[in-house]
Amino acid sequence: MSLTKKQDIFSTEVIKQNTLSDAYRTAYDTKNMTDKQINEEASKLMKNPKIAQRVTALKNEIEKKEIYTLERSIKRDLKLIERYEAALDVLEDLKSKDKDVEAAERTIKYIGAHGYNSAQERVSKQHGWFKADNNQKNIPIRQVVNMSDYKKK
Repeated sequence: MSLTKKQDIFSTEVIKQNTLSDAYRTAYDTKNMTDKQINEEASKLMKNPKIAQRVTALKNEIEKKEIYTLERSIKRDLKLIERYEAALDVLEDLKSKDKDVEAAERTIKYIGAHGYNSAQERVSKQHGWFKADNNQKNIPIRQVVNMSDYKKK
């Protein structure tokens, strides 16, 4: 797949920019062009099979990187949660050796309750257990109460 330098820049900019026209403006000289002409030329370029294939390949690369990053993030958070909970188990076990208790205390102090809670929250969000319109976050506005409603009659 051999693209010209400008076509390759256009393909990359399609991923970065909001519109095809913006990608075209970045890759090509558009000083003497109207917005309509830029839009038409950008559309023509995207219909070129080589450019469309390159854009698809770039999008796939980005998706693989994002999936990998998400997977790595989840594994890291799960490992942190497991370490914290294992340390709590050691502290709860009355038969634990002093050396194990000290190590567990260091682990809990190092991770901290905030780190543990943050890891649980991230894992929950990554699994979609928090909704964007979560009603729990809607705190009602403070209302003025008419105290006469509560007076003895």
